[in-house]
Amino acid sequence: MFYLVDKPIWPSSNQTLNHIRRHFGTDKAGHSGTLDPLASGLLIVATNGSTKLLSMLETQSKWYQFTFDITRTSESLDLGTPTHTLPQNHQIYHYQPTQVDVENIIPSFMGIMRQVPPKYSAISLDGKRAYREVRKGNTVELPTREVEVLHLEILDYTFPHITLLTHISSGGYIRSLARDISEALGGTWVVTELRRTKIDTLSLNTDELVYTEPRPGELMGIREVGYDVVFPDIQRIDLSDEEFATVSHGHAIPRRDSITSQKVFGYYKDEPLVLLREKLHTYAPLRFKI
Repeated sequence: MFYLVDKPIWPSSNQTLNHIRRHFGTDKAGHSGTLDPLASGLLIVATNGSTKLLSMLETQSKWYQFTFDITRTSESLDLGTPTHTLPQNHQIYHYQPTQVDVENIIPSFMGIMRQVPPKYSAISLDGKRAYREVRKGNTVELPTREVEVLHLEILDYTFPHITLLTHISSGGYIRSLARDISEALGGTWVVTELRRTKIDTLSLNTDELVYTEPRPGELMGIREVGYDVVFPDIQRIDLSDEEFATVSHGHAIPRRDSITSQKVFGYYKDEPLVLLREKLHTYAPLRFKI
């Protein structure tokens, strides 16, 4: 099964998975796209056999709404480590960026660019998480990565806080984007609020969420969704008894002329069973017991 989860701030993505496991009584769960503990919003969670399909979601772009303070700084670029406020004699107070200044700088952060990820990140270096190495006092140098900012919109600017809405490619870091924008404005940077609002075509509709309470006073919204919602471009076919037996033994079945997608989900008795891939006018099993 797949679930759209509205993760609150504070629990990590893995802690969220632990709650899902307990809530639904399942041993196996995974997610696509980590959210930092201080970030809230959409997390796609899969349980049991559906976890085999999570790799298909790794390259999806994401939408975020975020606020950052251009007069504070922290080692983690957010509120996860101690923050420091710039002294009153800093130039940012005397030459406060105007609304026009912010509007003029935004277009330069659109499109394809090289980005340096935050050192406090889950990026793996020689099998070690970067943030763990930083906490040990070790020096961490992360290579730049190519990201694409597809949309960047000012929602509010009240000095020293800037709130933006962005659509960014997979692998992009919002804390890094906030850092680079603030640096261009002559300030420093601390992300004070970060919420993921959308992953590809998937978004959170609060009216459809069922809320649970992982810890007292902490609400987490959950919505069960079908494969057709998570993978709208992959069509479905219903397997006959004979086709079920064929794919169960790892063999291909004839292609359906009415199907246009190169991959299809094979359902048996109205339950998703197998992901099939078109191969020489047949459908060959790609992932079984999904």
